[in-house]
Amino acid sequence: MDKIFVVGKGGVGKTTVTAALALKEERRTFAMSLDPLPNLCEVIGIRCSFEPVEYKGKYFAEIDYDKVRKLWIERFGEDLKEILDDLGIRGKEAEEVMEHVSTAPGVPEQFAMLFALEKAQELGAEVLYFDTPPLGPVLHMLKTEKIFYDHMTSATKVYGKIIVKLGLRGSKILKVIEKWREIADYVLKEIKDSKYVLVSTPERFPLKIALRGAEELEEFGIRHSMSFLNKSTGERICLKSPTYAIPFFKKDVYDEKQLFKLIDSIIRIC
Repeated sequence: MDKIFVVGKGGVGKTTVTAALALKEERRTFAMSLDPLPNLCEVIGIRCSFEPVEYKGKYFAEIDYDKVRKLWIERFGEDLKEILDDLGIRGKEAEEVMEHVSTAPGVPEQFAMLFALEKAQELGAEVLYFDTPPLGPVLHMLKTEKIFYDHMTSATKVYGKIIVKLGLRGSKILKVIEKWREIADYVLKEIKDSKYVLVSTPERFPLKIALRGAEELEEFGIRHSMSFLNKSTGERICLKSPTYAIPFFKKDVYDEKQLFKLIDSIIRIC
C-alpha cells in the first residue's frame, strides 16, 4: 500500500490537493485528515467523521483526537491496568493514570497513525493519503514517533531494573512494554516507507517553509512524489521536480465539480 503525506505551510491548499488527488486516483483509495481542525470532507462536499465514509468508491475520514484517546484506552487500557495493579495502583487512581497516559506526548499521534493504517488495510486500500496540519506540527509529530519508539526500546532495560528492585519478577510489565514497542516499530517503519506531496503558494515565505520541510522529511526517510504550486498567476517556480501549477481560483473549492475543474487546469512546469 502506498502512503502519501500531503504537506506544506498552513493555508496553501493542502486539503484541496489531497481531495483532488484522492478523487482522481484510479486505485482503491482512503484519504484521512490528521488536522485537528479538518475540512477535507467539506472541500469535497460530503459529510464524514472519524469512521471512513465511502464516496464514489473512495473512502474519506477526519481525525478526532478525543475519540483517538478513548480508543487507546479501550485497546490498551487493560494492559496498563495490569502494570498498575502490579505496582499497587488500583481503582480511581488507576483511572487517573490511564487518562494521563492516553494524552501523553506521542501517544495520540502514534495511535492516530496506527488507526489510519489499520483502517486502510481493512478497506483494502491500495493508496492512503494523509491530509496534514501545517508543516511545523507534522515534523514535530514525525520526530515524536521516533522519540516514542526510542523510549519504548530503552524502556525494557530501565523497567527491567525497576522490576528486580521491587521484587516483581512475575510482572507482565516487560511483556506489555515489548508489545507497545512492536507497535511503535510498525508505525515508524510504515511512515518511513511513504512519500510526500509538497504544496506551496508562490509567496517567498511559504516556499521557504516548503523547501526546508522537504529537506527534513527526506532526512527522516520519506521520499518526494510530486509538488504543487497552488494559486499560481503564471509563475514558473520549480519546487521539486515534478512540479505542477494550479491556477488561482477566485472562489474557494467546496465541491466535486469545482475540484475536477481544478484538476483539469493543472499544468506541469518542471
